[in-house]
Amino acid sequence: MVSNRPSRLSEPELRRAAPQELTAEEVRLGGAVLIAPIAWALHLVLSYGLIYPAERWQSKAVLFVVSLLGGLAALVSLLLGYRKLKRANREGPDATRERSRFLGTCACGLGIFFLLAIVAQTVPSILLPLGFR
Repeated sequence: MVSNRPSRLSEPELRRAAPQELTAEEVRLGGAVLIAPIAWALHLVLSYGLIYPAERWQSKAVLFVVSLLGGLAALVSLLLGYRKLKRANREGPDATRERSRFLGTCACGLGIFFLLAIVAQTVPSILLPLGFR
């Protein structure tokens, strides 16, 4: 770490540029951005991995449960992002407000996209019979 302060910044600028602690709300917002892609990836892996066991059991229930859980996780991501977007206008400094709005928008967009991807990947398991080749 550098022991000398840069001479180009004034004291108020140094205070603003100093790292700030993350609040629980900011950690949740970062998690909301990551929930939907992780849910989709798990849905994809588990859906393909459970095809042969579902065929052996002659039941699609496990595939539906995986799709339902993945869809709910993507929906949670969407709702957390939307909640943060509604609250972002009441936050303090401009940089914090803009960062919150950006991450909230990303969480909403990713939540919608991956929710649609999970639904689209669920359609074949609904329409096609087990063991279809």
